[in-house]
Amino acid sequence: MIGYNSYTINKSGYMVQYPNTETITAPSVIKQNTTITHTGATAETKIFSQLIPAGTFQANDWLYFFMQCGATSNGNNKAFRVYINNTDDLTTPLQLGILNLTSSNLMAAFDRQIIFKNSISNQEMVSNSTSISNYLTGGNFSPTALTIDFTANQYFVVSCQLAVGTDTAYIYGIKSLLSR
Repeated sequence: MIGYNSYTINKSGYMVQYPNTETITAPSVIKQNTTITHTGATAETKIFSQLIPAGTFQANDWLYFFMQCGATSNGNNKAFRVYINNTDDLTTPLQLGILNLTSSNLMAAFDRQIIFKNSISNQEMVSNSTSISNYLTGGNFSPTALTIDFTANQYFVVSCQLAVGTDTAYIYGIKSLLSR
């Protein structure tokens, strides 16, 4: 899994894992380095989206995506949800995961991967309801089958929902890596 191995960029511009068992293409499919701040709304609100153009992926690719989130220190929940959707909004999206922050968890990393199973329209990932802490430390869960049509444009969408409108939530960065 990315984050537990050593990587370097070779002279061709590819990120290479050592030991060299996998090559990760650069640049990133999804990238946001500017802090996103959300406050004032208790309804689920889209706070980030990025187009993933048709044809970005190939059969047997892996898409790793990461998000660093934070919040103000109080006991109210802040829910970050990650979706794939064929429109740039929150109408009928496919949820890829959820991250809840509370007073005891003011900053957390969200980490998932989508595995393309011999085609670009059949994928698997950890269940979208699996807690991020169970996912990272191990647990008893099965993969979820997906059928996202990446032959068409798709949007990577992130939303946030605050329990109280005066709370503040942050996304410090979002990044993905594509492994071929």
